[in-house]
Amino acid sequence: MAKKEYKKTRAQLKKEEEAVFAKFGIGTGEKSLRALIKGQRKINGKLYRAIDLILESLKKQSKVADPALDEAQKINKGVPGPPPGCE
Repeated sequence: MAKKEYKKTRAQLKKEEEAVFAKFGIGTGEKSLRALIKGQRKINGKLYRAIDLILESLKKQSKVADPALDEAQKINKGVPGPPPGCE
């Protein structure tokens, strides 16, 4: 279930960030807001990956099917969702 890790280039990250800022109508002069959004996207991405790994581990340890784990996995598959998403 864990997603394969890959590294984005600086150009890819910059392009993605600019698309997020444009979607939210954040101008180039709004440095504090841009920093906040960038930081939150990083936090969200880390949380998503952590939840994914936890669910994978719990599924491996479980000897029987667990509907709650299945539901959690289903919910987590929708994250990060459509852009702006997580970093």
